[in-house]
Amino acid sequence: MNIPKVAIIILNWNGKEDTIECLQSLRQLDYPNYEIIVIDNGSTDDSIPILRKGFPDIKLIVNDRNLGYAGGNNVGIKYALEKKIDYIFLLNNDTVVHKDCLRELINVIEREPRVGFVGPKTYYYREPKRIQFIGGSYSFTTGRCNYIGSGEIDRGQHDELREVDFINGHALLVRKEVIDSIGMLDPEYFAYNEETDWCIRAKRKNYKCLYVPRAIVWHKSSKSSSGLTRSYLITRNQLLFMRKNGSRRQLLIFFLHFFLVQTTHRILSFLKHRQWDKLRVFVQAVGWNFGLWKDNNPLTQMLREK
Repeated sequence: MNIPKVAIIILNWNGKEDTIECLQSLRQLDYPNYEIIVIDNGSTDDSIPILRKGFPDIKLIVNDRNLGYAGGNNVGIKYALEKKIDYIFLLNNDTVVHKDCLRELINVIEREPRVGFVGPKTYYYREPKRIQFIGGSYSFTTGRCNYIGSGEIDRGQHDELREVDFINGHALLVRKEVIDSIGMLDPEYFAYNEETDWCIRAKRKNYKCLYVPRAIVWHKSSKSSSGLTRSYLITRNQLLFMRKNGSRRQLLIFFLHFFLVQTTHRILSFLKHRQWDKLRVFVQAVGWNFGLWKDNNPLTQMLREK
């Protein structure tokens, strides 16, 4: 019996405690054919020696700077593609994986060649029965993602396989053939929306994204970015995604909604609460998409240099 080989890619950035807990959960997997690749994304703590000593059986690749979620994972993806693998499982370091997770994902994706991505049912780490994510839908009118099931207590209401627009990048299994067809993650995003872009690109090639309810992951709150950096990247990438993926008609509707509704609402809120830094960051994020401050925003430069 041919058992598909999976490369599990974990990105670490100054997060050794989370990474260690994630790796320990992977030791319990009941799937027999996988390799773990940890990408250290320019950590400045003692992650590297601790991971090398505690997990000598994993492949540890060290980047000399922070390449972001997309760029960092691409390093691991490129390495994995050279190892004759069948699937790649992107996994955030702040996750804990159920022992059956990988087997359930593989069972589903192996049934149908046109399924390109699959993802698990994800619970909040500190509320083990509250759903964080089961898949997402995307609006080309508002340029916003809808996270299906988010915040709901699991009472069995999402126990069926379902097709979704995208799988969240904290736990995403992708077929090698898809990467051969559409390429890797787009590093221009740096962080946020890159997995949505990946899934939408695949759907245009007639691949499906499926949510797999019997695969289980617990996810902590993201520590990769916060505050002004997160606000900047989310706004910047919302516009970037639409510019890359929207049709002319969709772009017209989106830009009308963005500037007449979203921008008006945000600016009035910033002014009301005297949030001058947030206003500045919002203007910078929009300006980046129109050729201003291209690749020179101090927030992204700060992240890349850490």
